[in-house]
This record gives sequence, C-alpha cells and structure tokens, in this order.
Amino acid sequence: MNSFASILFVLATSVLALPVRGNRIQKFITGGDPARPAQFPFQVGVQTRKVSQEGYEYNAWCGGSLISDEWVLTAAHCLYGGISGEIYLGATDLSRDEPGRIVINVPKENLYVYENYIPQQIRNDIALVKLPQRVQLNEYIQIVNLPRRSQMAESFIKQIGWISGWGKLGDEKGSTEQLQYTRRWILPHEYCDYSYGGFYAPLVQVCVDGSHGISACNGDSGGPLTIEEDDGTRTLVGATSYGQVYCEKGLPSVYTRVTAFLDWIIEKTGIKLRD
Repeated sequence: MNSFASILFVLATSVLALPVRGNRIQKFITGGDPARPAQFPFQVGVQTRKVSQEGYEYNAWCGGSLISDEWVLTAAHCLYGGISGEIYLGATDLSRDEPGRIVINVPKENLYVYENYIPQQIRNDIALVKLPQRVQLNEYIQIVNLPRRSQMAESFIKQIGWISGWGKLGDEKGSTEQLQYTRRWILPHEYCDYSYGGFYAPLVQVCVDGSHGISACNGDSGGPLTIEEDDGTRTLVGATSYGQVYCEKGLPSVYTRVTAFLDWIIEKTGIKLRD
C-alpha cells in the first residue's frame, strides 16, 4: 500500500472505530462556529454499537440527517458492522439537558447499509436508519429536503455548502460538546482527484473546500452537506465520508453524493421527491 493510501486508510479506520468509554462521545470538526439551538434542526447524532475484532463492544459516533419523520440518512461506514444504534434528535449542546432533545434506540434490523458499499475504497458510503416510531416535528426537530428530481444531474460545483457536526476545534485541540458548523465551497472534481487519486469517484462523491484548516474531520462522518435554496430552505446534497488525517492541512474533504443514490433512498423509504 502506498503512503497516500495509508494516510487515507488511517482516517477511515479512525472514523469507523471511535471507541466510547462510559458516556464520553468522540467527535470532530475543525474551524467551525457554534450553532444556535434549532439552527440545524435536521442534524442528527448517530451512535452505533459495534463489536471489535478482539470481541469487545464499543460505540461509534457519527452525524446524520433527518430526511423524513421516520428515516435518517448517514454514512455506510458509520453503521457497518453495527449491532444496534441510538439516534439523537433535536440536539445542539450534548453537555447539558436540552428541552428539544430526544434519544431513540434502534435495533440492528433497522440499520440499512447500501448493498454495494465498498469499505476498502470508502465507495458508495451511504446508509439509512429507520426509526422504530415516527417522530413529532417541532422547532428543534425538522426534516431536510432531499434533492429535487430536476437536480439529479447537478454537480453543485461553485455553490456554497453548509457542513455541521459535533467536534474538535483543531488537530491539536480538544473536542467540544457544542454543535459546530461552517460554510465551504463545493469544488470542481479535479481538486479531490489530485488529493485522493483513485479513491475519489466524482459520479458518487462531492469535493468540498478545506482551505485555511476549516473542514469536517474524523467522527463528523455521515453528517449533512446542504445547500440553501432561493426560498431559504436547505437541501441535502452530501453526507460526510472521508478526508486527510490532518484536517487543518487545507486539503479538500469528500462527501457521498446524495443524488447518485436517490433511487435507492426512494426504494427503501417511500419518500416522494419534489419535481
């Protein structure tokens, strides 16, 4: 394995296997600003119970997006090998009790990893969680739009994307319990092709700017990449997938392209798309 592939593999593994000791959740984003309560009401926390190769159980923390009142979209590597899950809805500050937050336990049979997910290449990195019961929408819990049918062929290049997650303030800084967010340009494919070579697949992935050390990072996986529509609503165009191990290095990060999997999402969920 060449040195580049090794760097990428280290990042993917650290995202996949974030052990939680007690109630401490490990999660990361760099250079973000703190979100206000209900600013990202579609943001979900996804904690998956897994079993290591050595046989001990651990929790892996990721982000996700609420796409209906009973379905969450996240990354495949977040759920891969999972035996159960917990879904955090309406959360902003995990360090305190919040009036709008609820936590839902999810059994293994409600975790749907995309059938053609390729873990070695972090390809087709998308998954769904079906909630055991429909959630009541309110100020703190809202659904994010899936792309319209008319957007299925769009690249979203040169649009501003919003990313959010609970996380680390820098490579050498500690993590925070406060939801963080930032805005980043969606880049032409050649930026990620140069940075990640054969790992980057433009038909199923989106390339997002990571300059000035502002980027998603380990454990932020599965969380939303959204664009803002003319009417002020948000549309989900990506799910955080992978990046370089040093997130402040200034290199772009890679997101799963939601439009590439809309047919699969519709088949599993029955959600009706906008025209």
